Amino acid sequence: MSDSSEFDLDFRPAEHWDPADPVTALAGNITGELRRGVVRAALEGAVVAARLLEDEDREDRPDGARRAALGVVHPWLMGGEYLPPYLPGELEIARITLQSATMDVMARRRGR
Repeated sequence: MSDSSEFDLDFRPAEHWDPADPVTALAGNITGELRRGVVRAALEGAVVAARLLEDEDREDRPDGARRAALGVVHPWLMGGEYLPPYLPGELEIARITLQSATMDVMARRRGR
């Protein structure tokens, strides 16, 4: 095993904090996996996706009633919706999405 003193454990690459891609900047904090995909598609010019969006779909995290309504349509729409809200200056470093019954999502976040 390497000696940890060889590594700068406080290093944070600048490109993680300031996304050059405006679509990532706008859709990056949406917790729901499928909502995030629809918003990304709409921002990238997919007319069909844009027509599917409601104002609530653009929010980072839906309220409890909206989240329950999404789950009634299909359990996959709950995937990621139960992640905690983002803290100021926090961003997602990694996301794992399982195509399970409820589209389980695990995310690793870091602050500046």
